[in-house]
Amino acid sequence: MERRTTLTTVASHIPLFADETLAFEPGAKFSYSNSGFMVLGLIVERVSGQNYYDYVAEHIFKPAGMTGLRDSMIPTETILRLQSVT
Repeated sequence: MERRTTLTTVASHIPLFADETLAFEPGAKFSYSNSGFMVLGLIVERVSGQNYYDYVAEHIFKPAGMTGLRDSMIPTETILRLQSVT
């Protein structure tokens, strides 16, 4: 099975980097971090009670009039279907 079929939620990405050591002490430097944005997405889900993709669509894209962008994100139905595949 391809890895992308198992990475169907924000939380499913966390094990990819959870055991990595930090590149430097927090606050010592700044560096872009994809893993940092995955953690941010997980925080959004926990605080809002919505999955990340639905939250972004409702609270960012819709108010900005960017309604067509939701179709380019992974639809909730697809995520749920992929989660049921073992």
